[in-house]
Amino acid sequence: MTTKKDEWNKIVATILKNEIRRNLETYETLAQKLGEDTAVTRNKINRGTFRASYFLKALAALGVKRINISNIKK
Repeated sequence: MTTKKDEWNKIVATILKNEIRRNLETYETLAQKLGEDTAVTRNKINRGTFRASYFLKALAALGVKRINISNIKK
């Protein structure tokens, strides 16, 4: 059974994956910028189970200035 929390985890993971692609980055280069192992970065993002602070830190490392959340369903 999918919970609301699972749905939100999937949404933030998708946003982060899209930003990685949009910025022509890889999990490896993002991991280097975050100072962590590539496998750790990949696992966190693929699970979608990370804190808001990690999400913002990753976006900042990617150089993201804005994200559009207008099409996210509540």
